[in-house]
Amino acid sequence: MHVDICEVDTVATGKNIEALMKSKKHTVADLSELTGLTQGAIRNYIVGRNTPKLQNLGMIAEVYKVDIAKIVVFKKGIEE
Repeated sequence: MHVDICEVDTVATGKNIEALMKSKKHTVADLSELTGLTQGAIRNYIVGRNTPKLQNLGMIAEVYKVDIAKIVVFKKGIEE
């Protein structure tokens, strides 16, 4: 039996967050102030160390007026 595995690509997702920030010339401090997230959390997202929770993705998406799907990147695989 094959099962599709779908997990968040934390590095690619972080790069998307960073690209959104650059598009508005936002610093980590700016995004922290706009979302209420800590600067440490945002840095960890950008470098792919942590995956943002859905609520946090929602806050980031709201700031940049994009759908969460424009931020999150998934890795796909098959498990046997």
